[in-house]
Amino acid sequence: MSKPIMLRKKTILIMADYFTPAYKAGGAVRSLENLTSRLKAHFDFRVITRDRDLGESAPFPGVPVDSWFEIGGVRVNFIGASRFHMVKIWKAVRGSGCDVIYLNSFFSPWYTLFPLVLRKVGIITRIPLVLAPRGELSPGAVRLKGWKKRPFIRLANFMGLYRGVLFQASSEMEAKDVRDNLGNGATTFIAPDLPTQGADLPDRHRAAKAPNSLKMVFLSRISRKKNLIGALKLLEQLNFPVQYDIYGPIEDQVYWNECQETIRCLSAASVAYKGTLHPSEVVKAMSEYDLFFFPTLGENFGHVILEAMSAGCPVLLSDQTPWHNL
Repeated sequence: MSKPIMLRKKTILIMADYFTPAYKAGGAVRSLENLTSRLKAHFDFRVITRDRDLGESAPFPGVPVDSWFEIGGVRVNFIGASRFHMVKIWKAVRGSGCDVIYLNSFFSPWYTLFPLVLRKVGIITRIPLVLAPRGELSPGAVRLKGWKKRPFIRLANFMGLYRGVLFQASSEMEAKDVRDNLGNGATTFIAPDLPTQGADLPDRHRAAKAPNSLKMVFLSRISRKKNLIGALKLLEQLNFPVQYDIYGPIEDQVYWNECQETIRCLSAASVAYKGTLHPSEVVKAMSEYDLFFFPTLGENFGHVILEAMSAGCPVLLSDQTPWHNL
């Protein structure tokens, strides 16, 4: 009797600026966590990433750097910050033995552009590349620092930097964004981001909403793309009591200073910054609010939108997300 043939699992190398235990970079990290946790039985995932969270100067405590380390069944190489950063990334790529490289950003200098340049000059030649733009090509996102992004996109198109790359879009809206920026010849496929599996949903038991008042929440990174200042300016037009609590890491301090100036001019609205929440705390926190007000300039998926609905918290969004016609 012949022995069954054991097929080797394909090795997928993910290159991303942030990966667990990082969480301050938001949905891009959550997308990777869900992808690897739910498909690791079918693929051998390896991740090359930074050794610290967004905005942090210190590396993760107790995590080895510049070597392969297993977290939850996924092998991760946390690259330590140094002047040899480029060399260390290349050594990690070369030692990964991967069948596919998966890039988790369009503009990341080290974890997207560097491997694309290696491919362009012939150092990486036979390994297929998949790129997830994570909403970075939406009209609202490209307008932010458009003076820098648009010339780069034109130059990259001229050089053929993204030629032959397979783009993963989370929705038809994002696939259109890819084609609008890179031309109809860009190869795209739609694979929606995977939601978190088995999340604990809270019991929603609290006092009824008081008449003529509203308890609202903003939960995201404090950056121009998330359009917190747009939400604050709309609050100026209200003439009844509103509570608006803000959660999220301050990614752009200059932008946050502008938001604070707007907050000081508000009359009817009470606005408070509540710091950051760990992902495990988000759904419970959301369940305490009447409304999630999130006029973002562009989301390719928006895990926090799904979390708000999971918590029974209604959402008020811009039209720059895939959550249409529900």
